[in-house]
Amino acid sequence: MAYDSSKVAFSWGGVAAKGMADGEYINWDFPNDEVTTYVGSRGEGSNVISPDKRCTITVTLQSDSITNRDWEALRAANFEGPALCRDRSSTAVVAFAEQAMVTKQPAVSRSRDKPVTVWTFTAPRGNATPLAG
Repeated sequence: MAYDSSKVAFSWGGVAAKGMADGEYINWDFPNDEVTTYVGSRGEGSNVISPDKRCTITVTLQSDSITNRDWEALRAANFEGPALCRDRSSTAVVAFAEQAMVTKQPAVSRSRDKPVTVWTFTAPRGNATPLAG
């Protein structure tokens, strides 16, 4: 089955991302292991399930995307709200976080290539499901 990146959608606070950059434009990362193994000094052990489900979301937009203006207004108001990434070719949610916030104001940079704006969000709890086939 062919992958079509134009079928992937992301929104934060109900504002859909438009003008995605070339290359990797969404990265939804869960920085902590879900399970760690504990082993005592005598070799007895068990698996420990972590309650930490926080996530970091990175979205890269073209700098002239209108979404930058809308997200900047939400960021300036310290908005905390839902982030959603889904594959529009199915009804399956790829990833969801209810309380996402911008981690810090995006950097401004320019080069000979088309400029991009990198948004980094954090949420205390995230969820991801496999892509529907």
